[in-house]
Amino acid sequence: MYSGTSLTPAEVTGAYNWYFVTNEGSYGVHNIAYATALLRASINELWATRAAGSLLSVTDVPNDQGRMVRVLWNAFAAENAAVAPITKYGVWRKNGDDWDFVGEVPAAKLSRYGLDVATLFDSTAAGKVVSTFKVSGQTSDPKVGVLVE
Repeated sequence: MYSGTSLTPAEVTGAYNWYFVTNEGSYGVHNIAYATALLRASINELWATRAAGSLLSVTDVPNDQGRMVRVLWNAFAAENAAVAPITKYGVWRKNGDDWDFVGEVPAAKLSRYGLDVATLFDSTAAGKVVSTFKVSGQTSDPKVGVLVE
């Protein structure tokens, strides 16, 4: 039914549940509480897997002359997804036109995460240099992920 599309597992499940309710003959009337709960759960799952987290801050680690920064972010909603939940977070640093992977943190059902990562320049040698970071959420399915910049 969905072969050849680029639907995520949550989208496939949501589409199946909608298809089931609309095509089982009663349109959910025989068990309206079940049909309502099924469709609400599908909608919640779709929101959880689509909502990105928020990068809170990138701050200098004191007393290291700008060699390290602390990247803080809020947990992504997809960490609580039933289908393909986030299992770890990756932190990336922009280097010219490329993105370098600089570290990862396991997902632990926390509200906030942080990681100390290296910068590209020593502040005393290069003056003040701004770096760009982003955080990605990885799932056990390599085709499913969430990104915040």
